[in-house]
Parts: sequence; C-alpha cells; structure tokens
Amino acid sequence: MRLITVCLLAGVGVISVGGSTGWAQMCQQYVPNPAPNYTDEKAELFVAKHVPHDTSNIECQVPTNGWVRKNNIADNSNSPPVYDNDGYRIHLKVLTSGGCKQQYWDFWWGCQEVPSSQTYRSIGGSPIEKLSPSYSYVGPVQPNNFFNIQTLDTRNQTGTASTGLSVQFLDEGSYSFKSDTPLGVTSCSFSPSNREALFTVNVLECKPEWYVNVAGTLNYHGPATGPIVIAVPPGFSGALGAAKAAASDWAAALGRDITAVETTCTAGDELCIELDDDHGTVEDDPEGCASLGPASYDTNGVWTGRTRVRFEPNWKGAHADSLRWTIAHELGHYFGLWNRQDGSCGYDTTLMKGGNCYGTSAPPAGTALGPTASDVSALVNSTYGSQGRSICGW
Repeated sequence: MRLITVCLLAGVGVISVGGSTGWAQMCQQYVPNPAPNYTDEKAELFVAKHVPHDTSNIECQVPTNGWVRKNNIADNSNSPPVYDNDGYRIHLKVLTSGGCKQQYWDFWWGCQEVPSSQTYRSIGGSPIEKLSPSYSYVGPVQPNNFFNIQTLDTRNQTGTASTGLSVQFLDEGSYSFKSDTPLGVTSCSFSPSNREALFTVNVLECKPEWYVNVAGTLNYHGPATGPIVIAVPPGFSGALGAAKAAASDWAAALGRDITAVETTCTAGDELCIELDDDHGTVEDDPEGCASLGPASYDTNGVWTGRTRVRFEPNWKGAHADSLRWTIAHELGHYFGLWNRQDGSCGYDTTLMKGGNCYGTSAPPAGTALGPTASDVSALVNSTYGSQGRSICGW
C-alpha cells in the first residue's frame, strides 16, 4: 500500500473597508436566517487523466476506489523520463460558505470562509516534497441572499485554484490520498472549519473486467465467506489432480478454505462448484472449450445455488496443466471476474485472458496457471471490497 498525503494549509483573511471596525462589527452581528446547511460543505478528491501536456483537457476521471492504468517509462534518455499513458493529475474540489451581508452607507459586506493552501506529497506518511499550491488566497466572496456556497475546483480552476497535482503511477497497487483543508474566515461570525477528504485509487497494467449484468450495476460472485468445494463426480477422476491444483492456487491467493474432493454438489449449495462435460451441447453456449454454469443469485449478485465448471465432452486426455488452467479460469468467473481481453493483458499477467483452450499439450511457457496479483486485486478491492468499477487510462 502506498500512502500519498496531500496537506492543504490555510491562512486567515480579514475584511477591511473604509478602516471602520464598527462597520465590520455590524456585519459580524448578522446571523443568516434560516441558518446555513453546513452539511453541504465538503471536500472531494479525484484522479483525472488529461491529454498529455494539456491541463485543460480531461480524457477521463475516477472517483475514490476507481481504477487507472499504470505508467511505464517509455524513454529513459530524457530527464525527467518520458512516460507512456501520461497525464494523471490529482484534483481537489472544496465547497466553502458565505453568509453575512449588510448594507451601510452604500457599502456591502461579504463574509466568506477563505482557503489558502499549500500542497505536500508523502509516501508512507512522511512528507517528501513540497508542491505547487492547490489554492492560493481565495475570497472573501460576497454571498447572494445572505448565504452562499462557493465551489473551488482544480479541474476547472475556479477561484485561483491550480491545475491539480501531476502524478505518475509506476507501481501496481492501491494508492491512498488524504487532503486536509483548514479554512480561515473573514472578520465575521463564522468559526474556522476544516475540510478533509480521503481517496483510494487502484493501479493495474492489465485492464480489469468483472462478471456483471448488462447494465453493469451487479457483479455476480460467490459468497465472501465459507469453505468452498470443487466437486469431482464419478467419471472425472482424470481431472482430480488438476482440480486440486486449481483449488490450492485460489486458496492461497484469497486466503480461503478451498478444496477439491470426489463428490457431487446439492443443487442449493452456493459454495460448491461441480465438474461437468456438457459445454457446447446446449443452445446459446458461449464460444470456447469451457464455461461456468451459473446459478441463481440474490439482489447483491451472490450465487444462491451450485455452479458448474463445464468442459466439452471430449476433454479426456487433455494435459494436466491445461485442465488446471481451465478449472482455475472458470473459478475466476465464479468469484466475479470476466475475461480480460484488452491488449494491456497477457497470459502471463492474468489468468482471465480467454481463448487458451485445453489440449494434449501444456499451455505456452509463461502462462499463469493460477490467479495473478492483478486478478486478486480486482477481486479484493472491488468484488469483495468497495464494488468500485470506474476505470480510466485504457
């Protein structure tokens, strides 16, 4: 886990018009009615990918728990190096309040919270670099109708906001950010306040894909807890060794109790996946040499009955490692992943790249026979975590 902390430090502004403290005191005494809804005030962080070298043009962006493609060094001869897939920036949005207005001898008084920030970046909790401000001195802004909320956003550079913090993501993993924005106030009745935002972004090279419904709102997957059994029924003893290897690979990857035994599943057992050999014999079966026979599911997409790893009828005689890969791949669907066919993915970086059918020969050298770190990340940080599936950079 890499921790990047963005600390935003604020100053305090003071209104002074005509040099009269009496006028300012009149403004201080004003209390908005109705009282302002401070629950609307917050801070948010985003990761956006810009057109390289164009801070005004955003290609895509993700909220917290989103996914972005890692940067790679494309040309190390320059200083600093040139990165492909460049253009990521951390952006901050802060809402501030105003709520004091008084007319006196044609002077209008406005009271506004005033952020004035300097940004620091840290990894592992220790500040290592002082960066450009996210906000310089902003405000006060005279509110309308005695109360106003003003948005300050580095994505569109409102107020005197910067263009965000340029970053590179050179390692796969989850990056955490924190912004802390103390807000000073003008000489009115507001008390100093603080805006804090937490943000996590997941970084991968291989584009993640999940087993979702057509609308993309439901991720089908097995239960998060409980021992899982791969049932090897009579007639499938030739696949028992491959099933045990696949079960062991997934058990180690997820820290789950997963075993393969010679048995059958009951229809309602959502923790049981049974081997079968009817793939291709049913109308509308998907292309390929195997599939997951899905079950019923609940409103959260969790299987509520047994599932099946379906071979073609001619599977016997296949190489043990080919069967191992096939079973492990279909278990990936059971847990919630879909085929990862993007050009950023290879058979060495993900178990879920489709098209590697079993045969009498072993899979090509370098093929991942079990789940990779990239596969596990997509499950742990989404399917069995935040359920965040927004992506950017692919």
